[in-house]
Amino acid sequence: MLAQEELARPATGDLYQSRTLAEQQTQFTGEPISLDLKDADIKDVFRTISQLTGLNIVIDPEVRGTVTVQLEDVPWDQALDLILKQNGLGYVLENNIMRIATTAKLQAEQSDRARLSEARQAAEPTRTVIKKLSYARANEITTTLKSVMSRRGDIVVDNRTNTLIIREIPTYLPAVLQLIENLDTSTPQVMIESRIVETTKTLGRSLGINWGFSAVSDVAHGNTTNLVFPNNIDSSFRVGLENGPILGAIRLGNILDTFNLDIALTAAENQGLLKIISSPKVTALTNTAALIQSGVQIPVQTNVNNTTTVIYVDATLRLQVTPQITSEGTILLDVSVQKREPAVALNISLGQNVPLRIQEYRGQILVRDGGTTVIGGIFQINDQDQNNMIPGLWKIPILGNLFRNKTTTQRHDELLIFITPRILRS
Repeated sequence: MLAQEELARPATGDLYQSRTLAEQQTQFTGEPISLDLKDADIKDVFRTISQLTGLNIVIDPEVRGTVTVQLEDVPWDQALDLILKQNGLGYVLENNIMRIATTAKLQAEQSDRARLSEARQAAEPTRTVIKKLSYARANEITTTLKSVMSRRGDIVVDNRTNTLIIREIPTYLPAVLQLIENLDTSTPQVMIESRIVETTKTLGRSLGINWGFSAVSDVAHGNTTNLVFPNNIDSSFRVGLENGPILGAIRLGNILDTFNLDIALTAAENQGLLKIISSPKVTALTNTAALIQSGVQIPVQTNVNNTTTVIYVDATLRLQVTPQITSEGTILLDVSVQKREPAVALNISLGQNVPLRIQEYRGQILVRDGGTTVIGGIFQINDQDQNNMIPGLWKIPILGNLFRNKTTTQRHDELLIFITPRILRS
């Protein structure tokens, strides 16, 4: 005998639905049988299947016809499915008994049951429940709640007290209240610690940075953990009226030891090898953006129709991070970095047409809790003026110019942005 549980069947009382080819390949699990029938009475065929499988079958009196099939080593539930569809039949399961009837009759019965259920619900008195929420916003979950409510159910939101006033029939009320309990939970928080460092291009490796990949690549792996960075990192360098030199692509990397990173940064700063511009910390809810922005507004005088006005040009570094805690306890960071600075020296002749050099990165990074990732490749060009002179002689009028000179050198500095997310445990 074959177990009745092998039949992939709908819930009790539900109307049988024909399956697609893909569903057939995954849902037919019965033991194989062979049938070789010609003009056999369809009721006898169902009785044969019942005897082979041990399945309890009741056949509606309206079921008539003959069956001609030749099947070899076919799952018995697939054979039953084919015979039903070929003869316009369906089934419902009622208390582990399969009742076979025409699809027209089963659909009519299903419609009658639906009308009867609606009539019972219409006669059922409603109850009113007041539910005050602690974490979820009442006006944000009403759409979700209404999807599981009856036609007679209704929700009123009191935004002042963040309270739901629910009117529903008793049959549906437990499911609505359970859904509220599942939705009204505290949202995890992530503390995002960042360090923005200005350094030379060659110092990165001495800080223990393992560069995983360039932002212009499609996919790569960090080489200090088993975490895989997501595909399709979007990196672009947008420019204003004039394009400055591109010194390299924005890169992503991992830090071998987050604890020793602070020690290394402090030691390097004491030696004059780098400058820690800022170390902001911000706390954000999961799936909520946190914004860190630093910089200045540079005033530029403009002269239009002999009228002098002042406009302000933003020279800022903008870091936006949206954390998402995964089921494994790691943190997926949606990161956007943008650095804006004037591409040329500002003067009044530029007016409002100030060319900007903009370097930008957008992408997602997977980091372990307490781990550190670093974004590099954001370069800036700084002019350094150096005055060389012979003491005393450079002050001689006219001849003093022979004993002094001024040199200007360009220094290419790299900005490194270290991001360390930590899940705040309640």
